[in-house]
Amino acid sequence: MQIPLDFYRILGVPTRATPEQLQQAFEDRLQQLPRQEYSNTAIAARKQLLEEAFTALSTPTKRQIYDRQWADLEEQADASAPIGLPLDVIDTKLAGVLLLLQEIGAYQQILKIGTAYLERPIDLAQVPTSAGALESDVILAMALANLELGREQWQQSQFEAGGDSLQAGLTLLEKEQQFPDVQAEIRGDLYKLRPYRILELLNGAEPELRTKGLDLLQAMLNDRDGIDGNQDDRSGLSVNDFLRFIQQLREYLTVAEQQELFEREAARPSAVASYLAVYALIARGVSEGKPDLIERGKTLLTQLGDRQDIAIELGMCWLLLGQPESAHHSLMMSQDEDSLNFMRQYSEGAVDLIPGLYLYTENWLQHEVYPYFRDLADRKVSLQKYFDDPTIQNAIDELEPATVTVAKSGLAGQGATLFAKPSELKSREIGKSPSSISQPMEPQGAASEAGWSQTQLRESSSLWGTDSSGWSADGDLDAVLAGQSSLASGATTSQTLPKNQRKSNPKTPSYSNNTQDLRKKVQQRGTRTRSGSQARRTPWVPWAIAALLGVGVVAGALALGKMFKPAPVATSGNPIATSSPEASATVQPTAIPSPTGSPSSGGSTAPSPSGAASAGLPSSSATQPSPTVKTVPLTQTDAEELVKSWQSAKAAALGQQYDTSSLKTVLAEPVRSQWEASATQAKRSKGYWQYTLDQLDIQSVEPTGKDRAVVKAVVKESGQYFEQDKLIGSQSYKGDTYKVQYIAVRQNQAWLIKDMQVIR
Repeated sequence: MQIPLDFYRILGVPTRATPEQLQQAFEDRLQQLPRQEYSNTAIAARKQLLEEAFTALSTPTKRQIYDRQWADLEEQADASAPIGLPLDVIDTKLAGVLLLLQEIGAYQQILKIGTAYLERPIDLAQVPTSAGALESDVILAMALANLELGREQWQQSQFEAGGDSLQAGLTLLEKEQQFPDVQAEIRGDLYKLRPYRILELLNGAEPELRTKGLDLLQAMLNDRDGIDGNQDDRSGLSVNDFLRFIQQLREYLTVAEQQELFEREAARPSAVASYLAVYALIARGVSEGKPDLIERGKTLLTQLGDRQDIAIELGMCWLLLGQPESAHHSLMMSQDEDSLNFMRQYSEGAVDLIPGLYLYTENWLQHEVYPYFRDLADRKVSLQKYFDDPTIQNAIDELEPATVTVAKSGLAGQGATLFAKPSELKSREIGKSPSSISQPMEPQGAASEAGWSQTQLRESSSLWGTDSSGWSADGDLDAVLAGQSSLASGATTSQTLPKNQRKSNPKTPSYSNNTQDLRKKVQQRGTRTRSGSQARRTPWVPWAIAALLGVGVVAGALALGKMFKPAPVATSGNPIATSSPEASATVQPTAIPSPTGSPSSGGSTAPSPSGAASAGLPSSSATQPSPTVKTVPLTQTDAEELVKSWQSAKAAALGQQYDTSSLKTVLAEPVRSQWEASATQAKRSKGYWQYTLDQLDIQSVEPTGKDRAVVKAVVKESGQYFEQDKLIGSQSYKGDTYKVQYIAVRQNQAWLIKDMQVIR
């Protein structure tokens, strides 16, 4: 076999190399040993070829002849062909040639030569043992060439091409059943490359490539046991990194693809997937005029009510389903004062908050929902068109009459919203449990309690206008929560109350058929814009997801805040226009390690997957009966000592030693079990905090019973977050101030904290 070889490249010297440089290069090359998997015959052949190259270039007359032949060859050679003087290579030297070609990076040449050799006619006269050894060397050289070629393509951001190269090498070795260690090495790179390939495949429009990308994603999810699973998919992505990756991925997926993906993942079950499925169902229901999908999203959302204040989101679903009374009742259960104040401002003079909710919902869809779908990012939301569509109206009418349904346990898991980085919680209150009683709505058009009809909803849009240029949806929410819980069963109850009890809620307005005054006031304020100083709605998804994740994914919870950052609202021109999230094939998932053995790309290496297990919270915990003692109210001094003790216990539980012993002295159930589970989770994932209480101000202590009090305090705190003993500066903070409300109860003559929530 004739193989073109460049002696200068083999020795690693320039064409003008001096004799001394040649000598030094030759000695260095002899000292470099190839991989141990090669046979002794291949290693000896490599040494022999190096000696031939050195002899040809170190002898002046031979070098002159070689250089002259080289010059002639350069003039005649095809630019795409490898340049080198043809060398007659017998089989015994072939492996040595392939070794040298690998060392100079001539991977394509190796594959071409190796393929030709393996496809040659069988020589029956050849000694079987020698032929077998040579064939193994050729197979190894080809597999390693594919490995290095794949890594090279990886570094050049040719992710799918790199994956194909790696897979070709692995397939060859698996077919021949040889070199298991090399197989494992290639598989390792394939697993690490998989997130990049998924992004590249889904960035394209070709159905075949997109299907392949979705298949790779599903395989990755299966290996991890879901989005928030704790199994090792060998990608190098921790739970935190994978959450960031999923957010990057959403911009590449259509609303239909996200719906199918996240509904399937929600069935594992998965809290994160459930929330993302709700987004997709609502977005698709509005964009494609399918109210039944919104109904499905509402049902799924209701199942998550025990972990999060979902009243605002349920209210929007009810509105989109043409049930304004149900929407209003849902709003009355919300603790989100920022959002409610926005609605009150734009419902001034109305009998309820429906005008404000209408505008709120349209803005929410435009700026917080649509931008994260490939096919909706540039679409404009118009609820007027939605309600004007007779097909949609017919579909709404066909849905069975619904009742407001609230999870039995309300927000039983809000004790899990343990603020690892409390300052970042203050832009949204995690409210108290809504009422566990579901109030059925009157049928539309009931004369005694009629509210906004579907027709009035449609008419209100034209009166209200769509000017939202002053409604700010930009900003950044970094929700870092240290609580660990599992998605509750989501059991719900729906009770029909006697008619004379349906209006027992003092916040519920008395409905009236007369909407003329409302419409007049709406018209007068139709062009009014909202000042930047007024409250805005913070994205709800990061809070809900983070409340269901543990200390082991604190940084992931932080990423979720950024991941659901709403698209900026335009301040000029089209008031609804937004800047779509950037989507590029070169966007890479956070902190995926560089391929082993390839030049560093400058990126940081992601920590190994934490393998954190999901520690479930008890579904319910009864408080201990109050002891029979003389009633002594909680004083300001006692409250300060209690909060300080809690801060100290928190620092110990989530600190490097994961000491939970102090939690029993300051926390009552259910929050104590949740913190203990969080500390256990943190220990498994090797993530911990170092907290410093900088300042504490007890603002008020209000007794709510003989053994119960509400304490409001302003806390100034610093925290440093470590993963595997490495300080993560981006997750750490200093001197953050937040306001928190503690529910204190007296048990066994001692005051304990039963619940807590950030209120600013």
